[in-house]
Amino acid sequence: MSAIGGEVGKRLCKALGLPPTTYKFTMHAQAGDIIRIECEFWASFDNDELIRALAQYELSQKSEPTPLDTALDGLAVHKID
Repeated sequence: MSAIGGEVGKRLCKALGLPPTTYKFTMHAQAGDIIRIECEFWASFDNDELIRALAQYELSQKSEPTPLDTALDGLAVHKID
């Protein structure tokens, strides 16, 4: 018998206590080991709170990006004092 993830997924998410905006999760269970659940979900947030938090920072170009910065296109985030 086969089942589509959407049919069972919502019920499993609820039973596991995962956020309602979960779009993907994996569960690892092995005898003698702890059960591990990895969950990906769309975060919900308060727009005003997010704007207040981001207002404390500014985005600026670094003079010489490091290899680690390549994924960020050489951009750095600096806190405004």
